[in-house]
Amino acid sequence: MAMLVACSGSDDQVRVSGPDPVTAPSITRTPDTTQPAPAPTTPAITETVTATALGPTTSTAIDPIAEIEAAVQQARLNGQAAFAAAEADPRDQLARGRLASFQTGARLSAAVADLDELAENGLAVRPGEPDLSRIVFPKGVVLPDGAASREAFLEECRVNSDVLYTIARKDEQIDAVVDDQVFSYLSNLRYVLEENQWKHESGERLKRIVGSDAC
Repeated sequence: MAMLVACSGSDDQVRVSGPDPVTAPSITRTPDTTQPAPAPTTPAITETVTATALGPTTSTAIDPIAEIEAAVQQARLNGQAAFAAAEADPRDQLARGRLASFQTGARLSAAVADLDELAENGLAVRPGEPDLSRIVFPKGVVLPDGAASREAFLEECRVNSDVLYTIARKDEQIDAVVDDQVFSYLSNLRYVLEENQWKHESGERLKRIVGSDAC
């Protein structure tokens, strides 16, 4: 069969007439590969961490005996402060009235008698210079019935550097000092629980030292 040659277009290329060649679609073959099986799902593990306390633990429990001992000692210090305030002005009825919060019985009666004597003689008491007065408890507090005790005993050492003086009258310029010696006292005291308050009820003086700031 005769072949016809024809020129078509301006690209100087020779084309062969006849049916257009069929371009086969490009086929990309992906080689078969074996996919690994998915790993089995492992359930999540929740870790519980138990905290361990390091070092010793501190107990917050309150010792009832120690609590009572501290209350009795504080009552003694508060009572002495109240009596000192009354001695500073023996005619002050309000200051006298405060003594009943810290003293009772024989001790309260003796304190009132001391204040009466000061007032009648125009005397008063003031802190010394320097003020060496203090109270310490060498043997702590004795509670006969433990935490159930309604009475307590304590030994005290009290150093007293207060100044006893005559209150100046209107026509006098200065107060006259009567006694400014330092004394120390060693005493046994009895306290009783009255209306939920520890009060000084009585006592016994064991030693009195003149010119000493220690028992």
